[in-house]
Amino acid sequence: MKINPRDKLTSTQTFMIVSKSMIGSGILILPQGVAKDVGTPDGWISVIISGVIALLIGYVIIKLSQRFPKLTFFQFSQLIAGKYVGILHGIIFVLYVTLSSGYLLRVMGEVIRMYLLDSTPIEVIMIAFLSVAAYLTLAGINPIARLNELFFPVFIISW
Repeated sequence: MKINPRDKLTSTQTFMIVSKSMIGSGILILPQGVAKDVGTPDGWISVIISGVIALLIGYVIIKLSQRFPKLTFFQFSQLIAGKYVGILHGIIFVLYVTLSSGYLLRVMGEVIRMYLLDSTPIEVIMIAFLSVAAYLTLAGINPIARLNELFFPVFIISW
């Protein structure tokens, strides 16, 4: 599979996308659920530890991407772990991304419905989000990454 140059992300763009995703979904939403489930306010420690582990995994993936610049994530996964383990890893990764995207879509739809569009069916809100996402991805990931690069400092300062 040949990589289109316009679909390649720099390490900085990848870091910014992953960081904003972690902050948006993990740090702002996760501690409340952890504190409720654990019953003590000490649950934030597990959130910090899992965030550090996620950053380390992201760092390893970035370094592997730099080591194998002409290969995709799935290709260098097969090269490192072997064909069948790499394919299994790719399937697990695709399932994870699909399930977590669906979950985040549902959470975003619920929040929008709760605070802004209380009489709009959740399906309409979710279809609107999916339509915008599909439209944005038609041009590849680079426009999204460049926009993310532009707003990242504002996001960090305002957070």
